[in-house]
Amino acid sequence: MGQVSAPGPHILTTQANPLAALYASGGVTTAGSLRAIKVYRNNKLIHTIDLYDYITSGKLSNDIKLTNNDVVFVPPRLSSVSLSGAVKTPGIYELKLNEGLNEIINFSGGLPPTALTNKVNITTINNSEESNFDISLKTINYEQAVKSNSQITLKDGDKVNFFSILDIIENEVSIYGNVYNPGTYALDQYPTLRDLILEAARGVKPDTYLEK
Repeated sequence: MGQVSAPGPHILTTQANPLAALYASGGVTTAGSLRAIKVYRNNKLIHTIDLYDYITSGKLSNDIKLTNNDVVFVPPRLSSVSLSGAVKTPGIYELKLNEGLNEIINFSGGLPPTALTNKVNITTINNSEESNFDISLKTINYEQAVKSNSQITLKDGDKVNFFSILDIIENEVSIYGNVYNPGTYALDQYPTLRDLILEAARGVKPDTYLEK
């Protein structure tokens, strides 16, 4: 029952577990929760399933077997938080109460080395009566939050965007033109023009015009 493609009674011919029931019903809809799927037996809640364990690791902890007339109920989504930018798996994630930025990064597979962590933009719906705007933007220092072991909470409708580091290489010098080996080299290895031309670029070609 609930937010599935084909709600109703289903006969399970394979393993009788909640995953098999979800497969038989066509899966959870985009409006359904993946974090709080409930199993009822004789009108009593006996188990709650968090499918994020299964999605992120391939394992389903604390799985149970279903019996005849059990009810698997998929409620509406708890929340929808968007993650975009320099992340491994951008998308819309569902967070439980008290879950925040650390959890959504773990769910997405972590951050790539190109992610800028000291400036992260979070767009949030503004519930304050003091503001004239419905949406506000804040920029947080996630790197500092990790060092201080503090949690950055998120709420339904938030949008998190990570920027990429600048594509600028430090300590480089380039040489092009009528030399044998043009290209980019480390400045500390070739600190003078003579070193760059004779050692890095392996000298000038015989037909080089040397007046300029």
